[in-house]
Amino acid sequence: MRSLLTLLLLPLVLFAYECTVERVVDGDTLVCSGEKVRLIGIDTPESSFNRRVFKQKIWGTPKEVLSYGRRAKLFVKGLVPPGTRVKLEFDLQKRDRYGRLLAYVWLPDGRMLNEVILREGYASLLTIPPNVKYVERFRRAYRYAVENKRGLWSKRIRRGSRTTKRRCGTKRFCSQMTSCEEALFYFRQCGVRRLDGDGDGIPCERLCKH
Repeated sequence: MRSLLTLLLLPLVLFAYECTVERVVDGDTLVCSGEKVRLIGIDTPESSFNRRVFKQKIWGTPKEVLSYGRRAKLFVKGLVPPGTRVKLEFDLQKRDRYGRLLAYVWLPDGRMLNEVILREGYASLLTIPPNVKYVERFRRAYRYAVENKRGLWSKRIRRGSRTTKRRCGTKRFCSQMTSCEEALFYFRQCGVRRLDGDGDGIPCERLCKH
């Protein structure tokens, strides 16, 4: 009987953890009670210069990536200032290859930080199996942000003249796109959803993930 009870309680022990936020590293990374925590399911622009800045083409040029990254970081700092007590929920994979905890972060008011960042428009989707528990919930939050031009998706901070000069044409497939910028325009401005076949928020990944 005791072994059965232990088995039933084991997931609660493994997948529930409480900690105090010390600082926000990036929009998707925190330091909590001495542990670096990477938020599952989301990817925010880099806020400091590194090699990933050149890979995040979905956010624009390296200069734009850093600008958007700082905005995302400030937004998250407003939600979890130092001293905030949060709860971490783990999925099947608890740490990444860098040793960071992979978690869904629950705020004191009961909201999930990962979802709030997506819904308010400060992140794109980043789905990496086996941690896919809330993937449909995240997709809905992401679509809401893009469709309602929240946060970094707002027209006010879109990529300006290069985007507004374009017009929606008849292109509907990734094979017709000549650049990531064009794919993003057709996906965001023209509503060609088929360009994002896996629903991760990044259209034409052959162009936009390299």
